[in-house]
Amino acid sequence: SNNIYGPRQYTEKVIPRFLTLLLKNQKCTIQGNLPQSRHFLFVSDAVNAFLLVLERGIVGEIYNVGTSFEIPIVQLARELVKMVKNIADSKVNDWLEFVPERPRVDLRYPIRCEKLQQLGWREQVPWAEGIKQTAQWYQDNPDFWSDVSDDQNIRSTFEKTSNKIPGLT
Repeated sequence: SNNIYGPRQYTEKVIPRFLTLLLKNQKCTIQGNLPQSRHFLFVSDAVNAFLLVLERGIVGEIYNVGTSFEIPIVQLARELVKMVKNIADSKVNDWLEFVPERPRVDLRYPIRCEKLQQLGWREQVPWAEGIKQTAQWYQDNPDFWSDVSDDQNIRSTFEKTSNKIPGLT
């Protein structure tokens, strides 16, 4: 499947990591300066896909669970900054920090899920609705994540990079 997101997700994943950093008044740390993007699928859509495969799938067949919705990580961070911080577009980049990449990074990894769609599966939760629900859950449930310091692991593992994406200075 693609990246599944939603409430209660562990904070080492990009969406909850960005959300919890912003809610702690810290910057979103973006690894590398290459144009990475990801496909995101809301958790209830993923669950419905798994249930459909259990009910109608053919034993021994492989079914990819995915979405056509793709977003660059930098754009994701900007959307979350605007959503959580409620600030002007001109201030959004102040909440982004670029750190060196991990040793191996996939710029993108789309999948094809036509076989699942042939079973009748379709996404039900649009990105705007799912990300809003997710952000609201993290805002409403600080006890779930408040003692997590995943970002410190990222910062201590890598030195800050001086390479910034053009136009973000």
